[in-house]
Amino acid sequence: MTKSEALMSYLRKQESGNFVSAKKLANMLGVTDRTIRSYIRKINAEDPLLIESSREGYRINLFKKTHEVPSENNSLNNRRFHVLRRLFKSRDRGTELFDLADSLYVSDATIRSDLAALSLMAKKYELKISQTASRFILTGTEKKKRDLMVDLIKEQNTQGTSFKEDIQKFLGDLNLKSVVAISRQAFKKYEFSPNTYFFQNFILHLALAIDRSRVNVVEEDGSEVISKLASGFKESTAEKVIALICDELKERFDLKLHHQDRLELTVLCYTEIKDTPQAYDDYISNGLEAILDRVLEELSSVYLLDFSDAQFRQKLIYHVQNLYNRAQENRSIRNFSLLDIKIKYPILFDIAVYMASLLSEKLQIEINEDEISFLALHIGTFIDNKTEEDKKLQTVIVTPAYLHMGKIMTSKLLENFAQEIRISSVYEDFSQISNLAEADLIVTTFGGNEIPVEFRQNEGVVMIKEFVTNSDVNKVRVKIETIYQAKYRQFLWQTLPEWISEDLYVQLTQDLDRSKILAKIMDLFLAKNYVESQFKGELEARETFSSTAFPSKIAIPHAVKYDALQTGIMVIQSTGQLDWAGKEVDLVLALAVRKSDSQVFNRIFPRIIEVVAEAYHVEYLARSNSREKFIERLIDLLTSDGYYS
Repeated sequence: MTKSEALMSYLRKQESGNFVSAKKLANMLGVTDRTIRSYIRKINAEDPLLIESSREGYRINLFKKTHEVPSENNSLNNRRFHVLRRLFKSRDRGTELFDLADSLYVSDATIRSDLAALSLMAKKYELKISQTASRFILTGTEKKKRDLMVDLIKEQNTQGTSFKEDIQKFLGDLNLKSVVAISRQAFKKYEFSPNTYFFQNFILHLALAIDRSRVNVVEEDGSEVISKLASGFKESTAEKVIALICDELKERFDLKLHHQDRLELTVLCYTEIKDTPQAYDDYISNGLEAILDRVLEELSSVYLLDFSDAQFRQKLIYHVQNLYNRAQENRSIRNFSLLDIKIKYPILFDIAVYMASLLSEKLQIEINEDEISFLALHIGTFIDNKTEEDKKLQTVIVTPAYLHMGKIMTSKLLENFAQEIRISSVYEDFSQISNLAEADLIVTTFGGNEIPVEFRQNEGVVMIKEFVTNSDVNKVRVKIETIYQAKYRQFLWQTLPEWISEDLYVQLTQDLDRSKILAKIMDLFLAKNYVESQFKGELEARETFSSTAFPSKIAIPHAVKYDALQTGIMVIQSTGQLDWAGKEVDLVLALAVRKSDSQVFNRIFPRIIEVVAEAYHVEYLARSNSREKFIERLIDLLTSDGYYS
């Protein structure tokens, strides 16, 4: 048995999940504390969830020592996620059954059970887990694997709640809205218009700094490194912004931020304002960018998520530099609220643990659980924001570069449309735009004759005055709504034909009552692997609670919970009579909804209900004589009156 194996054996035997100090482990194995840390790093590099660390020392992750029973809704538990991640990572050669069982300290039968459950889930994404001898491999397109990972994160992030409530925990009785207002006021004073992602990231760091200012009564002395770095930001706009925020916090709440935290917040602002170019080179350690690039590449390879976003990388490199500084000076984030992240966002925490293990190995530092939780929030805020940002219109401004017109227009547009648009570039001339597809919306101060023909004919171009008036704001608003509606229509054409498949478009000739219709719905959904056997009972329970038939002569049977294997909309028409518990209906739309499709489904379902409440709309749909005609008519109705979602 190697000393690394002896260390694992010793930790496994500890009762009640007790931590064992590095010194005790070193004495037991006859090595140094540094060697113990080296062993831990190597073990966690292979299996990031295996060994936990704290001030008291190390212990085996308690989850690894117990067999967790899956919850009633079959949500993915940590062990199964670990198996799935191993399948992602070993995409070419697969992963060995007995290696998995050994690394997770469970029987091979348990792993087989996990793989069976994962196989069912993989089918929903057109993925397949196949077996050769005792080796398993996950096959399918990279896009489908990425879709699976993103959906798992969304599904486990406490049903899509934002991170605001977590940030509020760090602030305690200090209201988050007050902190946000103070920050916005400071940014506005210095004409700094941050994007949503930067602002969320900034508030996260500020909240933790406020929390530390309360917990640590005596401020630690700033190191020589910190003091030297601080000089690089003297008199910068970033320093002035943070100074104003700190003055407000002191005056209104008697809070004084620590010197190190003020500097770190200043550096964070600098990444957006960039008015002291040399400070960047002085602050970031040599080689750190290359190390982070390798870590993000490995992380993307294992989790199939895109971490190439420039904003995310920029924010993260400063965070990692600060993390490295704290490790070098034996400082660390200590916050008990951060530990909740491990329970609340298990997949994000898993990703953060893996990132921490790579950083720890390459930077030769220890990273504790609080720091890992903070990394998880960084990743979660990025993914959460990316989902929201994807909904915004990619916008460019084209205006001559005099009197700071680009900056003025950016500020005015974001003041009015921060939730609808994302300004990616400001150009002096249309010739600088290499591709029309670069932007959804182009706002320009050039007149019609000055705009090239190909842009003049583009629906996304809107002309406004140099100094934006209320009339200009209305013009932009109308253009945004027009683009949103076109995008919604495109979204419907991408989604509804997939959900209303040929198999689910049913034309009948016989008379049927509700019980027979529900039986037919169940048989077809079950035969095509949309639902499991309990679905019929869920349909009937929903009808008992309240009939799904409308006075407009349509019935929309569905389960209360979104627990289908895949999402489908079944359309039932009949030349005979359809009797829905004494109510005559002309059309039936039966719904099966997969939980991970709930956000997409909710962009459509409320509008469907609104449309079919009108009898003449139902009659119009019921007269469709083909699936294609039905979908076309449904989309026309859903986008009528300028509607979009």
